[in-house]
Amino acid sequence: MNTITIKFGEDTAAWKDMQEVVKILNDKGYSTQPYGDIGTVKLTKIIEEEMKVSTEEKITEPDPAAMNKTKEGTFKRILVEANYPWELIKDWTEEDCEAELGAIERANK
Repeated sequence: MNTITIKFGEDTAAWKDMQEVVKILNDKGYSTQPYGDIGTVKLTKIIEEEMKVSTEEKITEPDPAAMNKTKEGTFKRILVEANYPWELIKDWTEEDCEAELGAIERANK
C-alpha cells in the first residue's frame, strides 16, 4: 500500500483545493480518515479486480533474426544464444557484452 502525507496550512488556497481533491477521491470510492488536527490525510481504496496474467511460452531457441545480425564467436552472439532480448542488447558494444557475461559469471560463483 502506498502512503502519501501532505500538510497544508488550514484556510489557505492549497487547503481548500485539497478539500476538493478529497471530495473527488471520496466520490471515486476512496475512504478518508481524519488525522489529528491537520485534516483528512489518509485515503484508502480496496481494488478487488483480478489481475490479468498472460502466459508466455518459454523461449528455447535463440532469435533467428538476432543470430543473423551477430558474428559467430562474439560476446554479443553468446548473449543472443542465451536468449537475451535483441532489443535490449542491439546497441551494446562488445565490451558491454563482455562485462555482462563477466557479471553473470561472478553472480554464479
